[in-house]
Amino acid sequence: MFANIITIISFLFVIIFSFSCKTKDSSNQENADSNVKLSNTTIQALHSNSQIPDQASQNCYKCHQNQYIDWLNSQHAFANRLVSKEKDQGAFSTKQTRIVGELKTNFGMLSDRPSVTIKEDNKQTTYHPEAVIGISPLIQYLIPLDRGRWQVFDEAYDPHKKEWFNVFGDEVRQSKEWGHWSNRGNNWNSQCAFCHMTELKKNYSIENDSYNTTWSAMGITCAQCHGDVSAHADNPRIPPPKTIENPTMIMDNCASCHSRREELDDEFLPGQNYHDHYRLSLADVVGVYYPDGQQQAENFVYSSLMFSRMGHKGVTCQDCHDSHSAKLKIPLDNNALCLSCHAEPAKKGAKPIDPKKHSHHSM
Repeated sequence: MFANIITIISFLFVIIFSFSCKTKDSSNQENADSNVKLSNTTIQALHSNSQIPDQASQNCYKCHQNQYIDWLNSQHAFANRLVSKEKDQGAFSTKQTRIVGELKTNFGMLSDRPSVTIKEDNKQTTYHPEAVIGISPLIQYLIPLDRGRWQVFDEAYDPHKKEWFNVFGDEVRQSKEWGHWSNRGNNWNSQCAFCHMTELKKNYSIENDSYNTTWSAMGITCAQCHGDVSAHADNPRIPPPKTIENPTMIMDNCASCHSRREELDDEFLPGQNYHDHYRLSLADVVGVYYPDGQQQAENFVYSSLMFSRMGHKGVTCQDCHDSHSAKLKIPLDNNALCLSCHAEPAKKGAKPIDPKKHSHHSM
């Protein structure tokens, strides 16, 4: 009798254990596709205007080949793109695990797609990144969530070192915090998209806390700086929009992204006055600028330039950078770039200098 009871209990234990494992496995499979099920509409919208180069920019090639090629090889052109097996295989082909505090993240391929599996708050969820921002020095992946939201995951990939790292270092951000990757602090639609897309409209709905974000092209294309040039492309006799008539207009276009600022509205268009749409953060913000006014991180350079002696003399972005490649016009080697203004007889009111005497180093 006792042996029969033991046998029955053992049999029931096997059934319960098997059911438990099956439930866990199916739960993981549901998690693996959860973000896709939630965000089909969002993903379809993402793919609708995702071609790089976009057709409007290709139309410019007929008359502006050199500028087009410079732009196509720039970081602007691929500031935002879709995930591709070819370009992103290096980040996901080898299974890797990262642990920050109690957050455990696994990177790999699942069903032949890049996947990010996150274990946090005793819950494990697998996501499929659908898009990418950045080229160098880091790449960050966008994960679609509900209500049209795209979230920037805080684990970034270094394409040079070929390794993952957390952009917040060892700081542990809890799931309920504003700055957690899944919350508003890392929301692509509101925090990142304008400077990575062309003609972006956030289309935020306060009624249901959702986004229906739209754009005309991925990345920063011709239209983002020159405005709508479709009429000019169809008939070159029609002049393009007056968006780059003078250095101030061009600087305002650059500053709309390359500055630390508060956005007053989302209506800025190329050729408009920067200060009508943004409140510039001054270079005395602790943690953002050094005491001498230089920026500490990221791309917040406009304040530093405007408050510098060069800015006061009228030096602009275009004096050092090519507008289409965004690369330096002259190499930094041997101080060639600096000396383009500071060598005799000097330009733009610059003070002529002897590099050796000025730096106290042998050249």
